[in-house]
Amino acid sequence: MERRLRNTISFLAMAMLAASMNVACAGINKRVVAPTDSFTLLSSNHIVEICASQETQEDPEFQSSGLPVCASFESKSLASGSIIRHYREPTEREERSLVLSVAHWCQPPTGNDVLQMIPRGGPREMVMAGIYTISRHAAIEYAIDNLGVQHNVTRKVSIDNDVDVCLIEVERIDMPALRILPENPNHGDRVLNMAAPWGYFNPPNIFIDEGLYLGECRNPEVCRIVGEFSISGIYAGQGSSGSPILIRRGGRWHIAGIIHAVRVAPFGGAYLPMGASVEQINNVIRRDFIPYLTGQGQSNPKEPNMK
Repeated sequence: MERRLRNTISFLAMAMLAASMNVACAGINKRVVAPTDSFTLLSSNHIVEICASQETQEDPEFQSSGLPVCASFESKSLASGSIIRHYREPTEREERSLVLSVAHWCQPPTGNDVLQMIPRGGPREMVMAGIYTISRHAAIEYAIDNLGVQHNVTRKVSIDNDVDVCLIEVERIDMPALRILPENPNHGDRVLNMAAPWGYFNPPNIFIDEGLYLGECRNPEVCRIVGEFSISGIYAGQGSSGSPILIRRGGRWHIAGIIHAVRVAPFGGAYLPMGASVEQINNVIRRDFIPYLTGQGQSNPKEPNMK
């Protein structure tokens, strides 16, 4: 009897040890399951045409130069986004999806922005010298879902440059919509990011990273935008703008903000991603999207603060 008891105790001890080792190993190798189906890549394909003025075309030197009368150039602007709502738009009742991203992608380029789309090394300089003028600029905008399918942008419901938030209406995307937290996360909360830094987009294997939420900036002398948040430990690059910061609550992923900029260290190499908080995002949704959805008024994107 005593021997059987000792054997039982020994067996239980070994079983508990094995279980603790399995838990430890599972903690080390735990897979991060991000809601990548709700991610979108936003693409704006620009075409800029430049043409020689009539006076330039009549110049004998131009006629003998072999330069074209007109030339076209293409460029692309990318941003990250996330699906936050499915609905029927109020006018034609067509099925649509709402994508959350940044205002600086949504804002139509003008003046110097269009000039920057023309390549250096000749064309841009000739426009600046007045030999050519910009005769046409057009853009095709769409969202690409996690299956690589394109969905046309149908409306910019809201463009708010003050907090760098944009609400984009696109053709229906049959992917899950993410909820937005009702209030800002706590300082030190662990967060997840899914993005397309430097245009890296390889669906369905979306880039994901983890970091810590560092709270909101309240000092006007320090903040780029008062109320924006900062995070540590997350890699961000061009194309990460608009990417969602995610936090798990009640067994579900929620949007806890979107990245819109990075603060780069003076010596280079180190940086601190910043973005629009859920407080700012929810204010834009309440102000612009809800009235649009309920037919209380057409979407009227807020005029950008050009500062």
